[in-house]
Amino acid sequence: IPRVTFKALREVLNDYESCTLFLYDVDPGADLDNILAKDCKDIGVKLEWANAAHFKKWGMEDGDIEASRAFWQVMRKKTKVVDLLTNAHTKSVMEYGDLAPKRHIYMYYGSERGVRHQATLGILQNTPFLIEMEQKKIYVATLREEVAMQKYPTEVQDIVTRTYSCFKYTSNSLVIFSQDGVILQQNPEANSLFGMDSVEMSMYVDFGKDDKPVDRIKALFKGNDRLYDEMWQSVVEEDRTWTCKVKLFKHNFRPRDEALDLERSSSSFSSTPSAGSDDALSPTEEEEEMMYGPGRWYFLAFNKFFDPSDGNPVLFLEMKDIHDMQMEKLKYVAARKAEHQLLQSIIPEHLIQFLVDETKERSNYSNSSSGNSRITSPKSGKSSSRSTSSDLSLLDISAIRMSTENRVRAVAESHENVTVFFADIVGFTKISSSSTPGDVMMMLNTLFTLLDDLCDHHSIYKVETIGDAYMCAAGLQLKSEV
Repeated sequence: IPRVTFKALREVLNDYESCTLFLYDVDPGADLDNILAKDCKDIGVKLEWANAAHFKKWGMEDGDIEASRAFWQVMRKKTKVVDLLTNAHTKSVMEYGDLAPKRHIYMYYGSERGVRHQATLGILQNTPFLIEMEQKKIYVATLREEVAMQKYPTEVQDIVTRTYSCFKYTSNSLVIFSQDGVILQQNPEANSLFGMDSVEMSMYVDFGKDDKPVDRIKALFKGNDRLYDEMWQSVVEEDRTWTCKVKLFKHNFRPRDEALDLERSSSSFSSTPSAGSDDALSPTEEEEEMMYGPGRWYFLAFNKFFDPSDGNPVLFLEMKDIHDMQMEKLKYVAARKAEHQLLQSIIPEHLIQFLVDETKERSNYSNSSSGNSRITSPKSGKSSSRSTSSDLSLLDISAIRMSTENRVRAVAESHENVTVFFADIVGFTKISSSSTPGDVMMMLNTLFTLLDDLCDHHSIYKVETIGDAYMCAAGLQLKSEV
């Protein structure tokens, strides 16, 4: 690892292209091998020095290191990419001991504070080394060159074309929107959904009847203004990633075709929503399927970045078709409901409630340490976590296994004045021998159904039937009892 003095570095780089010196927050007296083996989560970086070209490049007064530090902190806080790359480089040096210079392409929007102009591409190079500061203290540092030279003449061009190839050939649908909803660019997967209407692929912008550009973002959320507002606040106003699972139909992608489809389908449905409802002017999900055909489930992820062509903010949408996966999940939930209903007919209500509460508690503990994506009803807009509350209220057979003594002890209850009733048919063996199997089953079913009705009427818990024997218990004070 290279080692230089702070004095020599300033003398050489003061009149060089824009560069800065960062020191890693580690003990300068520690052994280097111990430093490089340290977990980087607790290691910070501090901007220690910058040359004159750096202050000019970013529109600051020459030598104002505090302004540069504040600018750097804002960049890390508000620009996720900057923070990710900084953390990755720290991890590379401190955890992996990789001391080779690292480079990446970045966008430079000019030096005017608060204003973004058309961006130019630059190469930023981070070089780790040891530096001797005052009092002979040795620090692990990195030199950040903000105008690094290309390794070969077409390096930037090659990186950009490879990046565009990733955009073009990915299996997910990728779309870049202006803030007023015009499609600026999209990949081939998105063409099949939105049509070839992007500025990149069409000679004209898609206009509506009001002579204004069609807002294709609002069309994507048509019938769900609340969900659109939530996305807009998260992405545009708070600069956060927004994700959601939602069912979309043809008119969400192709709003120009909606009028024709409505005319064709107007005689095929009637909508009678309740007064004052959010969907008073929108068809139901079933009616949408009649008009536009079956919908499909998609995972949506919206982000914001600044367009390198003019510096204006744009929205980036990544869509993944999850319809088959979602339909399998719905089948699974239906099976869970059927299994839950079966268990309800067998197990006492207080035991059902105990197992449900136990399942929710385990899920809450799991969710506290992991993020959740959301699933959204296309009409109501109501969203929930990956493990929905309805899922957690459903039991399966595995939930009733008393695998530990503590579980058995937790569900055990004590009741006063309990009566256990046993009933047995006198002469059942003789009756069975002189009757057909069908007659025997009809007799038992009629008798036990009458006993079941009496148990339900008097809140008596039926334990089981064994052959011609019937067992039940009264006085259990079941939680389902009125």
